[in-house]
Amino acid sequence: MCTLDVNMDIANLEDTIMEMAFSPAASPDLDTHQAVIPWPTLEGEATYIRPSQEFLEQRRSATARNSVAHPGRRLSIASSAHTRSSSCASSTTSHMLGTSPFPAPLKPLPPVPASVRTSQRTSSQPSSCDKSSLDMDRLSHASSTTSSNLSRASMQSFSVRPPVPRRPPEHLRPSLPSSPDTRRLYPLEIVYWKQLAGAEKRKSGKTNMVHYLDISTKASTVATKHGNSVIKFWEVSSGDLVCTVKISAYTEAHCRSRDYLIRSHLILSETNHLAAMATRFGRTIEIWDWKTNKRLQVIDDVDRWVAGRFETHDVGWSPLVAYRGKDALIDLFTATPQKKPYVKVRTIDVRKAGLPFTPQYPELALSSTSPLLVAAAGPRPPRAGHPPPDRETMLVTWDITDFREVSNAPDRVVRPWQHKELETALPCNLTAYGDLILSIWIPSGYRTVTKHNARGEVEYTLAPTPVPFRYVLVWDLSENSTRTYGIPNTTSCISPDCRFVAYSQVAERRSKIAILDAQSGEEVWSAGGEGNLKSLDQFGDLSKVTDLAFSADGRFLVVGEVNGNTSVYDVRESAL
Repeated sequence: MCTLDVNMDIANLEDTIMEMAFSPAASPDLDTHQAVIPWPTLEGEATYIRPSQEFLEQRRSATARNSVAHPGRRLSIASSAHTRSSSCASSTTSHMLGTSPFPAPLKPLPPVPASVRTSQRTSSQPSSCDKSSLDMDRLSHASSTTSSNLSRASMQSFSVRPPVPRRPPEHLRPSLPSSPDTRRLYPLEIVYWKQLAGAEKRKSGKTNMVHYLDISTKASTVATKHGNSVIKFWEVSSGDLVCTVKISAYTEAHCRSRDYLIRSHLILSETNHLAAMATRFGRTIEIWDWKTNKRLQVIDDVDRWVAGRFETHDVGWSPLVAYRGKDALIDLFTATPQKKPYVKVRTIDVRKAGLPFTPQYPELALSSTSPLLVAAAGPRPPRAGHPPPDRETMLVTWDITDFREVSNAPDRVVRPWQHKELETALPCNLTAYGDLILSIWIPSGYRTVTKHNARGEVEYTLAPTPVPFRYVLVWDLSENSTRTYGIPNTTSCISPDCRFVAYSQVAERRSKIAILDAQSGEEVWSAGGEGNLKSLDQFGDLSKVTDLAFSADGRFLVVGEVNGNTSVYDVRESAL
């Protein structure tokens, strides 16, 4: 970087100022050798365009013609960041004649900042030359003290464009439109296949009702929860009942919802005939061998849990995750071929994870394609006498590749504040597959009303509010972006491969069962709806539907009914 000579003529001065005007501005708070990246630039090096010598020669010729018509025009070089067309204005007639009406500066002008791409400095402390270029506005101030004949307007034109503000965090930006899915969507056809007749004639009502469904990885076994304490295992190919397991349950069973978040059961291994079941008050997990009808292991004090499916112990490790709300701990167990199928190998202390707040009773999920643990937590329910919850929605991921005690720190955290529809919502379904994490959120049926009493004090009361929709939140890890779309507030599910979202809606003359593209929310198949109730013949009365579940590959849709029966439908994709 060199210093301009005091006797430099105005032509060279203009060239230098043009370089400065097109160079990136420096900020006193930042290292002068770090480029300020504008928002649209997502990756790669920042690019700044410098005028070529040919461009400058053409500009001088144009200004010469212009100065003849306007001999009184003074030197003015604008450098607005928003008006590129006015970056260079005409110079005076005297400049074109080789003389200047202004005296030469008494002191050298500040040096021109070095090119961002050629600088190799890594020190955070600027040199003496760098300090002089930290703020280009100082150029006007320094020059005005050395030349009293120079006008204020001319000096203000020397300041360059301000730096573009830093790109905000992804979770503070508005949702971007969903990108096209790389997997082509084909028209779907849903065909009834068979029924797993679980209804018992001597029982009726809630005793027969299917409250929860789970399908094995190979889609050859289905487990259904009936009443409070009965879990039945079915062979899908034959439709036969394999066995019935009776558990101890001290709470009334319900379908999963905002008010009932107990995960009933999960098929762990079809080969080893292992299943995990929530028993007693829903805070105890029991591992059963359903073929021998024996209980193998008990894990107590579990408020939320999830488990990975496995068929062999030879590939990786198959975790079972248990969240304990009292101490905010997440215990990780791994499957073993020992007498007790699971042994604890790692604990994540959520309070030491460095999160903005400690989530209470989060929904858990394990990715079926990578060693990733996901937790989704919503705000506490609105309460009378308390202010409404504020920004208490959060999703967190942990890399659990290593089962040893390595770190409590999460892999990623997102707080989707921009989605106002989630302010009071709780997650009731969470699925992770590949780069996608999908969750279904149900808003609260009450909202907090703020008012002032006669003494001027703030009072918080509750008012009922309708909840016509629940919301699907799509977290795309590849883009680090989130977006939402609404579905009717009714029975719904997400396919394990994150391709589909299904729901069954009951409404007067508008009952409907539909399958949506999970990423965009676009409807890809439906039956029923206004004027199309005839298409519901193969599904029967949708008011009897209690639960929905997809197979792991999305090829089967299983529907549980209030009468205890379970229907299996074939999801066919037809080529265009």
